[in-house]
Amino acid sequence: MLHYSEQVGIFLSRFKEKVTAHYITILEKQIKKCFVKLLHKKDFIKKVTINPNSFHLELIERKGVKIQPETLSAGERQLLATAIFWALIIESGIEAPIIIDTPLGRLDSIHRKKIVENFFPKTGKQTILLSTDEEITDNFITYLKPNISCHYTIENKQDTFVSEFRKIS
Repeated sequence: MLHYSEQVGIFLSRFKEKVTAHYITILEKQIKKCFVKLLHKKDFIKKVTINPNSFHLELIERKGVKIQPETLSAGERQLLATAIFWALIIESGIEAPIIIDTPLGRLDSIHRKKIVENFFPKTGKQTILLSTDEEITDNFITYLKPNISCHYTIENKQDTFVSEFRKIS
């Protein structure tokens, strides 16, 4: 009995390794696909790799050079985080509630447009975006309108030091 239980333990350990490697490969491809959709540098990333033991992520650029995520610009790191999140949404098939604070804060106009067009409409029905008035402007709101169920603004009343919610749509 002890011999068989050890064999089952070894089998389950190998099975876990194979399943992890399989899903990591799928996730690597999906992260790369999502990241490329958000970046304006189309040929910047050739491959995304994830270490199956530490889950550390590395990017391989077109010349084969490894890039650590921490060496990317703040905007590129934000796009990478968005791509990872987007890939997890796609691969899990789960529409979990999402709250995104300052979603476009570090991004230039090209990347803002790409996120608004490619990511926000696909995040699911339970997404809350907390943005400043400088991030999601009227032209973005017009584009997102088919996907917005409620739109509020928070106004700070200087005379009473109270913030009020006002429903826009």
